[in-house]
Amino acid sequence: NIPATFINSALPKVEQNRRLGDVQKGNYRLVYVAPERLRSLSFQKSMSKIKIGLMAVDEAHCISEWGHDFRPDYLNIADSRIAFGKPLTVALTATATPQVQDDILRLLSIDRAEKIVTGFNRPNLTLDVCYATSISEKYEYVRRLVRNLKSKGAIIIYSGTRREAEEITEFLHQVCCQNANFYHAGLSSQEREKVQEAFMSGKGKIVVATDRKSVV
Repeated sequence: NIPATFINSALPKVEQNRRLGDVQKGNYRLVYVAPERLRSLSFQKSMSKIKIGLMAVDEAHCISEWGHDFRPDYLNIADSRIAFGKPLTVALTATATPQVQDDILRLLSIDRAEKIVTGFNRPNLTLDVCYATSISEKYEYVRRLVRNLKSKGAIIIYSGTRREAEEITEFLHQVCCQNANFYHAGLSSQEREKVQEAFMSGKGKIVVATDRKSVV
């Protein structure tokens, strides 16, 4: 029961402006945006008219590990933070070595911060490594993996390139007789959103994605 909204490029411009107007009126307590949104002049203007109580940066490791060549707008968050009046800021990530933690603070221009590190032990997660000597062996492992897919389960397969993502998806269709979708930056925002919604709803249980994909 917390009034919240999001603003992204998948929304029509009219709807984006309506939500920005509601933000200025104080109708929302939480507003979700991608770092790229901070470059929008209309968004900057709207934010300058309200007091921001908390700025939360999710996936904050992108600032250190990927910000320079993958999501460069993560590097501009510090400027927006200053423009917003340096609100209380929390940077969240499950992937941060001590060096990455220092990078996050430096690149967000945070002078003093309390670090809360809970560890990486996740009893509900397991990690297995299978060595494959050939492409055909990799595909055989994928075939066995999807064959054991439970009725309530789901699978994300990461590939190195867009082409590989599409080839693996075709393999799943033709050889494994599985309903699968690929997801990468070559798709339009509408296509990516469609794949994501199908996965989240359980209608598309297998997604093949590149490890550096654009965020919807």
